[in-house]
Amino acid sequence: MGVSPIRGTKLPDDWTTIRIQDYWNVRGQISGDLRLRRRKDSPNIQGEFLPLPEEDPRPNQGRGNNGKRLTIRNSLRTSDPFTAAEKAVEWNKQVLNKNKILVEEGADDSEFSVEAYFQKWFAEESRTREKDTTQNFSRWRNDNQSFWDLNFVQPTFDSDGNILYDPSWIKKHISKATKRHLKNVEQKIEIRVVEKTKGKTTGTGTKEQAKTLWNKLVEIAELEIDGHAFPTFPTFDIDITPECSHLRVEQFKAVLDYIISASNGACTKSLTEDEYYNLPHKFQNVLSTRNWVDLYDAVMVQWFFFTRSQDMKRIKPEMFSVVEGDEDKVIFRIKGKTGLLKESENYRNGATSVVSKILKRKGNLEYLVFPDVDRSTQKSGVDKKLNQLLKHAINEVCPEYRGDMDWTMMRHTTFRLTFEEDEDLQSGKRLTEFARNAHTSVAMLEKHYLKPLRDAKAASQSRKKIGLGAWGKMYLKKRVK
Repeated sequence: MGVSPIRGTKLPDDWTTIRIQDYWNVRGQISGDLRLRRRKDSPNIQGEFLPLPEEDPRPNQGRGNNGKRLTIRNSLRTSDPFTAAEKAVEWNKQVLNKNKILVEEGADDSEFSVEAYFQKWFAEESRTREKDTTQNFSRWRNDNQSFWDLNFVQPTFDSDGNILYDPSWIKKHISKATKRHLKNVEQKIEIRVVEKTKGKTTGTGTKEQAKTLWNKLVEIAELEIDGHAFPTFPTFDIDITPECSHLRVEQFKAVLDYIISASNGACTKSLTEDEYYNLPHKFQNVLSTRNWVDLYDAVMVQWFFFTRSQDMKRIKPEMFSVVEGDEDKVIFRIKGKTGLLKESENYRNGATSVVSKILKRKGNLEYLVFPDVDRSTQKSGVDKKLNQLLKHAINEVCPEYRGDMDWTMMRHTTFRLTFEEDEDLQSGKRLTEFARNAHTSVAMLEKHYLKPLRDAKAASQSRKKIGLGAWGKMYLKKRVK
């Protein structure tokens, strides 16, 4: 028998938590804070203790989301305190021995652990991105570190304190990672996102990001560890992506006509820089003539080159090159996420004439859109002004429109209308070339634009072919009678 009552001691009648060494003599070494714990919702007594930090193999020494170290608990499956004490001592000794082995293994595996490979990838990627002054490196660093911590490092528990996701696997040699470990990550993401969105989504985007990150870690590990087949991220159901908000072609034309009218036709004229600066303008008045010219210039850049909304405040006149000759061709160059220079050319005619006029009035300025707006801080007023002007124009001429009214919607519009007007771009080599020119992926174009476009076309064709149909004609006749 491993325990015996201390002579002269008696358990309190109403005890909820008691330290075993206060009431029992114990043979062998146990944790000094090993306790018995009564629960209100169960007759069974629990054992619990908090291992020393240096003897705790759990990530971050067992700290929860609030940074506090959490006890290790186990149901002893008895309501008798004396039996529970014996079981608690035996369980505690087993856990301490197991923890000792895990800590020693973790020390040996630390150089090749999953966590170590994340740090290698993160450091290398940081060195690349830190050189690109056009991107917000601090935001990228914080977002990716937070993503790793939230989805791989932090444990999750149920209401009883039982662990649902155990992140101890990331401390072990990466060759010991299994499909089950990755499945646990996927399930952890889904549980959190479903709860947060009240069941509207299962976190497809977050799962894809976790899958991509895991593949990057494996890519590094494969260069250092030979002869091992690493597990792949488990397959998961893809959430149904709602169709992106966009203007129809007649709505886009109405908005563009309104912008031209609001600028008193100035945006289509061949203005000099002085003439541009002399246009009616007050900094406090967003709806000034000069601002409408800037909005027109931004729309045209989007129309011809499919730029990202976050790039608008970075665009400079020097990024454009009008190609001399008979061909209507303009080259646009801008640095991407990794700091590498990306090059695009217009797929629509008219770019040479439009861009030449824009460069004539903006060519000597540092920035193309709202050149007077301060860009020394990350949150400049460029995005805000673009969205305010665009929203005003849409409300004036498209009161029936119910979608998003921001600059990302304009990017969606330019992609959607391009595919509608040139069906040859919707598949095959042309689609691949178009995606490369727009610096996006075929998968993204398929998911957000081409699938909704095909669905709409199929529904339209069915309506034309079926018409009212026999049932519809019969129903309408009955209604007339």
